Amino acid sequence: MRTTLLLTAGSCAAAFFLAGCDSLAPGPVSLAEASAAGKPGIRVISIASARRNAYVNQPAYDALTPENAQIRISRSDQTARVYAGKRLAVETPVSTGRPAFPTPSGQFSIREKERTYQSNVYGDFVNAQGEVVQKDVNTRTDPVPPGATFRGASMPYWQRLTSDGVGMHVGYVPNRPASHGCLRFPSAVMPMIFEKTKVGTPVVVE
Repeated sequence: MRTTLLLTAGSCAAAFFLAGCDSLAPGPVSLAEASAAGKPGIRVISIASARRNAYVNQPAYDALTPENAQIRISRSDQTARVYAGKRLAVETPVSTGRPAFPTPSGQFSIREKERTYQSNVYGDFVNAQGEVVQKDVNTRTDPVPPGATFRGASMPYWQRLTSDGVGMHVGYVPNRPASHGCLRFPSAVMPMIFEKTKVGTPVVVE
């Protein structure tokens, strides 16, 4: 499945104005705090790599739809929060760009969604047998070794935010920024979010 929306700068700004970016709730009460306080309806998902948990507010998640979904991502605490309108539905650790490849901040919207996606920039060089001869390469800067070909990194549940390749996808989520600029989400959480968003869903990165 692949859906794409092409937005001009003017139409994107208009879309945000109509959606009301100021309506993106800042999340005054975290689901971690709600879970610790014993609030019913909070489901806990352990994310071992991040040494943290993700949380699902089941009543709010059940009310979450592609029409009311809004996402806010904090680079400072490496957390993404998904809202059903102003109700906090999902709270999860994420991994943003490391210092050499910082994730841009600002107001975005999902421009493209694809369940299976491979990067055309980051990945490995492999030989004719498919064996890796150079790992974690950047096709913009790294020359292809003789006889090798490029194999793009797998980015399941891809949701593009920028024209130059920044998006949200399943990936390794340590307890720190570690990506090339994308927003990595745990595999246990991202499919749940993917099902509740659409092309045009607003996303704020702080």
